[in-house]
Amino acid sequence: AKKNKTKSWKYGYDSEYDLVCISKDGTLGQIININGLNIGIPARPKKIRFEEKTSDLQKWRRYEVPKELVHFDKIFKDEPNPESKLKEVRNRHAKFIEEDITRKFNGDWFMNDGEAIYITGHYYFFLQHYKLTDMRRYGDFRMPQRDYFIWVEACFADERCLGSLLLKSRRSSFSTSSGSIVNNKSITFKNGFFPIVSKKDTDAQTLFDRHIVKPFLNLPKHLQPQRTGEVNPKKELILSSPKRKLTTNNKSDSSDNGLDTLITFYATTIDAYDGTQVTISINDEIGKMKGNLDINEYWEQAHKMCHIVGSKVVGKALCGSTANPPNKGGKNYEKFYNNSKLTSRDKTGFTKTGLYALFIPADFSTMGFFDEWGYPIYENPAKPIKNEIGDFVSIGVKEFLDNQEIACGDDIKKLNAQKRNNPRVDTDAFLDEDATNLYATTGMVNL
Repeated sequence: AKKNKTKSWKYGYDSEYDLVCISKDGTLGQIININGLNIGIPARPKKIRFEEKTSDLQKWRRYEVPKELVHFDKIFKDEPNPESKLKEVRNRHAKFIEEDITRKFNGDWFMNDGEAIYITGHYYFFLQHYKLTDMRRYGDFRMPQRDYFIWVEACFADERCLGSLLLKSRRSSFSTSSGSIVNNKSITFKNGFFPIVSKKDTDAQTLFDRHIVKPFLNLPKHLQPQRTGEVNPKKELILSSPKRKLTTNNKSDSSDNGLDTLITFYATTIDAYDGTQVTISINDEIGKMKGNLDINEYWEQAHKMCHIVGSKVVGKALCGSTANPPNKGGKNYEKFYNNSKLTSRDKTGFTKTGLYALFIPADFSTMGFFDEWGYPIYENPAKPIKNEIGDFVSIGVKEFLDNQEIACGDDIKKLNAQKRNNPRVDTDAFLDEDATNLYATTGMVNL
């Protein structure tokens, strides 16, 4: 209470209380334990959005963005002096811009079905500004996704951590969430480097195009920094103002007031961005890399050191992957995942890989089983309930996944494939589809 009064809680790991404080306003409120990590969020503010509404009407809604900021280039396409007009528009909407930038940095609060919910700045940006271009709309609030963004923020805040490793189930939105985080960070970060790698070169290029460039081009004008290069970037997104001449006492000089920040993708090799200090890296589907590339070698021999200078962590990694069967790289990925668990910490506080591993069960990431407030429909509802896509469902995700497993019958190969694609405990992700019985394969564990 004393530190809240003086707003003296510091962002980062607090060894005295063994918690990672992700608050950026100097306050500390609820402590949330995710996967064994104590994470402190900001103190609840006195006034919260939607608190005046009844609980059934309390749910996430995007803030209305002034049309002049959303469609600036269309509205003023014939403007002879666009820079002057942009300054005028920015001044006109200064209050909204200031509050928006504060929320994207500090996070936001809103009432949701009677519960006060905190979302991080990165999740606010995702919900408010990151357009899912394939679906041509913005994302819906999901409570498990809210927790994932809190986890990632804790990984960013904790100086003992090189980043997050998500053991994925199918359709876990890792690419979109990572793309959103990179967009949010890059537009205000000077001299940043944001590399992207995926299981294949074409996958990395697709992630760059769909989850970085297209959402960036849809950002409102006040969040789009100046950039150089192609109008529709194919290989790299360069956030940097053109150099301009400055004249002082009849002497000419050149200065660049831009960000000098680069987002680009690389071929899937062990030395993809070797030797380059990163700000945030995206390492997508790294448990399923092409050829015989071992994720443990990929990380330890080159990429891990791009996030460290000496003993100091200078960059963070966003890693996520589903798993192949054990004989197709799954065993290597399982080792990497286990070496990233918090239980593998040494006396310095680092895990063996430096990453923090997280697993989200399919029960909390399956489409069609969230209510309109973003909570999972886990157990069978007493009466049909509307899900996030507008359909009414009468069974919960638990029974739905149970039935899919029961439908496999005695077909062990089919059952293992079902569990590996929709894991409900982390060991499911590494099951062997070529198993002939329940006990003859190292993939079959903890059944």
